[in-house]
Amino acid sequence: MQISFRTKALLAIAVISLFSSLLIGTVLLRRTEQIVENNYIRSIWNTESVSIGAFEDSARQAYNLAVKLSLDPELSDLIRTHGEKPYDLQSALAVSSYLGGFYNEDSPVEVIYLYLPDIKQVITSVDYNATREVFYPEQNTWATRWEDHYSTDLAPGVVVDRISRAPKNALTYTRPIYADDLPQQIQAIVSVLLDERRLFYQCLSMGVNSSDSYYLVDPDGLIASSAIVGEIGLTVSEISESAIQLLSRRGKESVLRTRDYLLVSLRSPMTGYSIVSKTDRAGLTALLRNQQRFILILLLAVLVIMLIPAYWLSQRINRPIQLLQRAMEKVAQGDLSARAEVVTRDEIGQLSEGFNDMIDRIETLIEEVVDERTQKKQAELEALQYQITPHFMYNTLNSIKYAALLQGADSIGEQLGAFIELLQASISRKGAFLTVLEEIRMVRNYVKLQEFRYMEKYDITIKMNGDVGKFYVPRLILQPLVENAIMHGESDTHARSQITVSADRDGGDILLTVQDNGKGMSSEQVERIMHGRYKIKGYFSGIGVSNIVERLRLHYGERADICFESAPKRGVKVTIRLPATENPEEYTL
Repeated sequence: MQISFRTKALLAIAVISLFSSLLIGTVLLRRTEQIVENNYIRSIWNTESVSIGAFEDSARQAYNLAVKLSLDPELSDLIRTHGEKPYDLQSALAVSSYLGGFYNEDSPVEVIYLYLPDIKQVITSVDYNATREVFYPEQNTWATRWEDHYSTDLAPGVVVDRISRAPKNALTYTRPIYADDLPQQIQAIVSVLLDERRLFYQCLSMGVNSSDSYYLVDPDGLIASSAIVGEIGLTVSEISESAIQLLSRRGKESVLRTRDYLLVSLRSPMTGYSIVSKTDRAGLTALLRNQQRFILILLLAVLVIMLIPAYWLSQRINRPIQLLQRAMEKVAQGDLSARAEVVTRDEIGQLSEGFNDMIDRIETLIEEVVDERTQKKQAELEALQYQITPHFMYNTLNSIKYAALLQGADSIGEQLGAFIELLQASISRKGAFLTVLEEIRMVRNYVKLQEFRYMEKYDITIKMNGDVGKFYVPRLILQPLVENAIMHGESDTHARSQITVSADRDGGDILLTVQDNGKGMSSEQVERIMHGRYKIKGYFSGIGVSNIVERLRLHYGERADICFESAPKRGVKVTIRLPATENPEEYTL
């Protein structure tokens, strides 16, 4: 399918505009998404900073209370006065009441447990459940193995409180109470518990929204608090594998971008706990995605609007091209009178003017060719008319020749025969090429005539080596050179002039040589002949050396040349080199 120039221009404008718009829109969207995420990360850090501060305040109060109770002498006295017997209800209530005195509504502490390892009894700070005579250490190891939850970096332990009426998640600070008289003996273990749900609502819930998940993670990667209770106690890798990489990074603040999520963490310098938020990136930029669709629709609308002036502009540009195309089609159909209308002065207008000039030139050339053919035809007609004269001359000379032979003048008859043959070859119209054999025959006939004229003044030797006689050469290429050798090659030192004519092969070329032993030429004359400024003209044929040089150039171009070698009193040697061919049409003009 052929597409017009105007259609191509419109498609190019549309594609470039659409591609540019999409590229700009995509770059702006990505940049906007990055800005939104960076702003959101700073917002999360601000929220987490407040949450970490609230968490550290709660942890600090619980830790201070645990340390205070472990060193409280009054509590130690209560424990010592009871001895090794199980507490009765009244004694347990006294201890519970004492422990409850450290609790207030503003305190983040949920409950205080006092575990007596000798009698395996637990006393709580809650009035209605002051004592638990039945205790299962295997289910509450955090209350017995206090070393597991004692840390010098002030980090609380993550536990499940099964001592209370309903099991619940908690964070605990656990400290031993030693006997005064036996410093290595543990009288009791006190545990101060922070309720996980209260911590969540006081510290973490302030940053929760529909697209975020917040986690309180201990230094070992265990989830201590979450919006989903079932996730508490799991490792953070079970929530997101990338979170381990996030928490392993140094520094208080860290960010990790995955393909689907944005993870942000802030570490508590006091406890080593971290608050980790997981945000759905697609949800964060959902509004931007909607805006992207709106922008895309807007860009398409702008593109359609842009195509209207683009169509008008392409039509203006395409009109001179259409005019030029129509003119070319008319010329191709033979109407040389067609011309392209020039409507602009730009490059297309210049092309139209050039096309018109070219057609004008073609018309002129055609007229010249027609005139030349007419003149050639006229010349051929005139040549046919003038052929009567040569035929009359041939017949008359033949009559004289036979009359001489009948009267016994054989020498005159032989000379007339040579002259008639030479005359026929000179003015014949049968072609521009002869074989080397025919050219040599013409030279022999010419030599016979000259011998009759000059008697014993020169000797001519003709050599034709190998099969060189079958190749074609231009007509009358040797006779003018032999004629010049006879006319101008008289020797000053010899009684008779020696002239040698030879034809030989040299690879794919023919070498034709005419050499005399006459007085020769100066180097200036040779130089002028080689450059066409000195003419040696024959008498019989009227064909000069310059004519030979010109015909060699026309027929063979650079493949043929003629060379003159001479010096004063040393004769002249002329060598013609030309391609060997058995087909005269190969170099016919």
